[in-house]
Amino acid sequence: MAKRSTVLKVAGLSKSFGPVVIVDNFNLEVREGEAIALTGRNGAGKSTLLRCIVGADQPDAGTVEVLGGAPDPMRLKGKLAALPQDALLGRDTSVREHLVFLARL
Repeated sequence: MAKRSTVLKVAGLSKSFGPVVIVDNFNLEVREGEAIALTGRNGAGKSTLLRCIVGADQPDAGTVEVLGGAPDPMRLKGKLAALPQDALLGRDTSVREHLVFLARL
């Protein structure tokens, strides 16, 4: 079996807003063909983590590599899609409804 390349590597990522620690020493490695899901209560840091992964926010500590490099939105354009919560259709839209909407675009 061929070795699958790493498409996302997060090492020791931490992010705070003032004195409030949102993400603390998060680590993750995702290989080609794998899928992950981030779950947790509201305010757990899921969106903040995703914003750091796509380069929309800078972590306070740690590193992020997406497709072998730093999360540069211009370099990743056309290779990575991120849809922040509430971005297009509002809070009451289900995941399925979001995906159907995007597929129709």
